[in-house]
Amino acid sequence: MTTTTAALVLAWIAILILALATAGLLRRVEQLSSGGTVHPEPGEPVRGLQLPMANYLSDFEGSQTGVLLLFASPSCATCQAAIDAVVAAEPVEYRVGVAVREADLAPLRAPQGWMRLTSALNLFQVLRVPATPYLVLLGTDGTIIDATMVVGSLSLRPWLTRQSPLTSTT
Repeated sequence: MTTTTAALVLAWIAILILALATAGLLRRVEQLSSGGTVHPEPGEPVRGLQLPMANYLSDFEGSQTGVLLLFASPSCATCQAAIDAVVAAEPVEYRVGVAVREADLAPLRAPQGWMRLTSALNLFQVLRVPATPYLVLLGTDGTIIDATMVVGSLSLRPWLTRQSPLTSTT
């Protein structure tokens, strides 16, 4: 390899690295300018964080009870079992909703009276939902009180009774 060829290859590698760095920087600038917050990719909802109800959960705004959100996916093998576990826990003191990234809940079956939040990718990202099925409990003001993965045949009643739907930690 001649010196000229080596210099040319090195120049192309430098251009490629600069292009990737610029793309990442532009992505962050676009996210910040659109009003979003930059979060690390992995994680889970931050307890005590207040979610603007009008922006993300307008159907629940003004609720006098806490909000229990089940994040699910129609392609998730255990999500219907999670819906059944929430039903078995009888969360009558909460407004309950199921959120999916997709445009339709099918084949999942949510009970009558539950709010259905479809195409909720933005909500998944803002709350940093790590996987499905995942439960997030919000206070009346939109403050995250608690969150948990729904695993197997976990009884959710003890988890729900530990929480207070009308008060939240701020």
